Amino acid sequence: MMKKIIIMLSLALALTACGAADSSVADDPDVMIETSAFEAAEPVIYSGSGYSIEIPDTWKKSDVQQEGIDCALQPAYPHNDTEAATLLIFQVNEGTGGSSVAEIGALLEEQYNSMADYTVADSGACTAGSCDGYFVTIKREAEGMTLCTKHIVTVDDSCLYSIILTAAEEQFDSAQSEAQAIIDSFTID
Repeated sequence: MMKKIIIMLSLALALTACGAADSSVADDPDVMIETSAFEAAEPVIYSGSGYSIEIPDTWKKSDVQQEGIDCALQPAYPHNDTEAATLLIFQVNEGTGGSSVAEIGALLEEQYNSMADYTVADSGACTAGSCDGYFVTIKREAEGMTLCTKHIVTVDDSCLYSIILTAAEEQFDSAQSEAQAIIDSFTID
């Protein structure tokens, strides 16, 4: 059974309780995170050993600020103009022979570190409510601007909902409707 990673997104500032990065990375030549796809205007699907990544076409570019880092040209949820950090949540559906949440997070970190224009600003374990995950915050310098994106890798539907809802509650008055709208915009297999 193949594990899928579906990129979900929410406008939210950082979720807290973060630890040190896990340096262990699964050594798999077939695993390649295509970071250029994060700026795609149309849906893009990349596959690797044991996972697939789908980039939705509903992103827009907006000026945002994340954790005190000035950012621009950030993918953002299309129906909210609130200035806040963008959170990309990778939902990992557990299957046989797949990588763990920490391994996927470490692969993201390693991939960004190997690219000349990208810097990993922060990474490690994180918790939102009872949900454990792994986060990677990256920065990219381009055309005089700093582009920032925070990724969170997590496991199941209930955990994913909890993280999105927690994030929304920190930023929006209509937290539940915002969270549900985000969830309803994507297919969770």
